[in-house]
Amino acid sequence: MNGSPPPNPAFDSTPADTLALMHELRDFMFERVYLRSEQAAQQQVAARLLRRLMDHHLTHADELPASYRDTDAGLVTQVADYVSGMTDRYAQTASDRLFGMTAERLG
Repeated sequence: MNGSPPPNPAFDSTPADTLALMHELRDFMFERVYLRSEQAAQQQVAARLLRRLMDHHLTHADELPASYRDTDAGLVTQVADYVSGMTDRYAQTASDRLFGMTAERLG
């Protein structure tokens, strides 16, 4: 033992090695996560939920929080800013409150 730390492959790799690992991870994520049929179904449910929230708030602009109404932007932009800032959980809760249905029932 000469007091040196053991070699660390993460720091000893070349840029080409790192790029190859990144591509491998990317391929894995697309194959196993992003492009799975189950994921596509969840994306469709989420899109329907967001469309309903957008439509609702476009026709009920008075329900927008004041901080989203205090702007020079048009109504579509105000509503889009509000809905896009929602967390998944908040959007699901709002959907249940407004429409009496959870995301699962939108599917």
